[in-house]
Amino acid sequence: MIKIEKGNPPSDTGPKLAALTRQLKTVYAALIEIYQNANSKNEAVALTDPDIDKLISTVTGKTPKGKASRAALLKQLPSFVFGSELIESLAPSKLPTDNDLASLKQVWVKSFQALIPRYEQIRQAVAAEWAKELATGVSGGDPAIRERVRRLVAERYRYQALRDKQPFLTFGQARFPEWFQPDQMESWPPPENMPASLSGSLFAAYQQVLERARESCLAGKNPWLVPTVWMAADPGQVPTLDQLFGAAMQLFRDRLARRAALDKGMTAQEVAALLNRQEVCAYYFLGARAFGEVLDEAMAARTQRQVRPMVGFKSDAFDSNFYSGHGIKEALLTSHFGKCAFCESKVRAVAHGDVEHFRPKAGYDQGRRFNYDGYFWLAYDWANLYFSCQICNQMYKENHFPVLLDNKGVERRTTFERNKGEVENPVLIDPGKEDPREHIRFDPRTGEAYPFSLLTAYLRQMKKVADPGSAIWVNAGLIPETASSYQVNVDPVTQQFVITGKGHELWDLLRVAPGPLLRGVRTIQILGLNRAELVRRRVAHLRALRGLFVAATAGRPESGPAQAGLEAAMRPAAEFSSLAIDAVNTWVAEADRIAKQPNSPAYPWIERYNTLLAQEPEYPFEGGPAFNAKDIGIMYFIPAGVDSAHERRLVYLKQDEEIDTTGQKGWYLQVPDEDLDDLVAQVWSSKQVVETIKVGDLFEMAQPWRKFSKGEVWVEGPFSVPAQFG
Repeated sequence: MIKIEKGNPPSDTGPKLAALTRQLKTVYAALIEIYQNANSKNEAVALTDPDIDKLISTVTGKTPKGKASRAALLKQLPSFVFGSELIESLAPSKLPTDNDLASLKQVWVKSFQALIPRYEQIRQAVAAEWAKELATGVSGGDPAIRERVRRLVAERYRYQALRDKQPFLTFGQARFPEWFQPDQMESWPPPENMPASLSGSLFAAYQQVLERARESCLAGKNPWLVPTVWMAADPGQVPTLDQLFGAAMQLFRDRLARRAALDKGMTAQEVAALLNRQEVCAYYFLGARAFGEVLDEAMAARTQRQVRPMVGFKSDAFDSNFYSGHGIKEALLTSHFGKCAFCESKVRAVAHGDVEHFRPKAGYDQGRRFNYDGYFWLAYDWANLYFSCQICNQMYKENHFPVLLDNKGVERRTTFERNKGEVENPVLIDPGKEDPREHIRFDPRTGEAYPFSLLTAYLRQMKKVADPGSAIWVNAGLIPETASSYQVNVDPVTQQFVITGKGHELWDLLRVAPGPLLRGVRTIQILGLNRAELVRRRVAHLRALRGLFVAATAGRPESGPAQAGLEAAMRPAAEFSSLAIDAVNTWVAEADRIAKQPNSPAYPWIERYNTLLAQEPEYPFEGGPAFNAKDIGIMYFIPAGVDSAHERRLVYLKQDEEIDTTGQKGWYLQVPDEDLDDLVAQVWSSKQVVETIKVGDLFEMAQPWRKFSKGEVWVEGPFSVPAQFG
């Protein structure tokens, strides 16, 4: 990716753009009014014939006269979807003051004291397991020596865990803990006064104790207590309630001052501050946890629940002829130099290409569900339009548009009807508004895209490199060659990034990197910038550029034209120009090194390119989408008067069945991510259950409608989002 200077749109697009946008806004406003009228009467919402007649009259100025007339006029309206979903928003109010925090003490005491018995139970269970491990094989079974060894090893383990910020300290991280391995512990310096002959085997034994304890905790009701097991030694003098409450209040006061997230766990930095309180660190951790729960309840009193309609437009609501006419596509092609805005491939020689909406016009993908509350008012906005190859657009980006969570862990999206004042921070890099090279650059050895901003942070923080950009050009070996082996996903429970990778220290930084540093990683993944055929084209381009570079530096008659060719390859108009910038600067740095050190070897560039290009590509079968993107998809349908707290019906809404598949009035709610992972659906036929399936699996199936064709699909609660209307 490279920065795009788009300029201004064609001059004659204004009136048409305004008319199309005005029509969409009119339909949206009319649907909102219908919803609000019904909601004011505490009624369930479904579009009745009178509602549709009013909608048609508002938009077209014509009143339907019968069913046939209604159907004909309805075709003149943009194709829309209409349902309802629940959202929570924080009511405008001030953040808690010191007095507010201090007033929580009595409630906090009860919450904290409720946690202590469970912690003591786990601590004693771990201590008992540890004692059992030491019962044999240590100094002939002498109890005094065993106790001394237990304390020394527990002390060392606790110190290392705190110092190295492991195990993790939040519930979400405890679900995928990365415990110390025995070989790691064997490399630690043994505690003072501990016989060297005992250290290795005892550390390994202690690891086994912790592993069993972890499994036991995860199987229990309080898996978030897992991180406390590494504090299983007998506690020293337990702090007073005043000391614990004061520490917890100060911790949250500091977070409020930093506008940091008010979660229940403790960050690695906050735990590190407790290193001088090792024996009683668990009590401070539990005190902070209890304070977080109490503060959650206090903040809930400041939160108001709002019910709003889910209103959106289908893709056929937008005039595709507008983009191909009026000079829009041609203007984009010109400003992009005929390149795809995302992968920088020259497109028009082999395909017509697409006009791509950076913010999806008809809805956005939230992972395993599709939200028809898209950016319809930006459908004809010049700043939102790019020229893209069909593979980047249709196979990879599609409707994906994640946004970064704010410092309270809340997704803030700019929408037409709500949150107008919110600042939206997209995950994807916008090539028309920011410089993609700050986040994504290319490995001249392999042609792969890598997250430059993340590697820069790694080199500065962990390797103390002052100028990472220049250092990478001087030594391409600083780029991990496993650039395509990591994955970054969002945990549906914690909404935290979950990163997996191998082979490089960079992955350690990935696990603690803030969201903005991961934008390059996520953009590479979402746009498929390291897909096999694209990387092969880059490698072929590198091989050709290397030939130019050799000619330019060989002192031959063609050196001048070759140099001019290299300079042209690095200009924005050239295909893969960002790749060329990194390759040529790397080769120049290598040539300077060889000139200063004549015996220094050159990297086998062309041999490497030949090897990569000689590998025959594999073309895996492309599976179908989870559901037809033209359909509304799977939603809860709750008929009026039904107890929705106990069970809800799942329905699969088709694009030609605007709202109602049952003939009943009711509410349509999107299925929250928590329900996808936690709940099971039952398929009923002839008054009996014929199949059970995890709700999330329905969303991932290629043809989920087949399940609904068998009969009715019901889900039993408890549900993460209650259905309280009105």
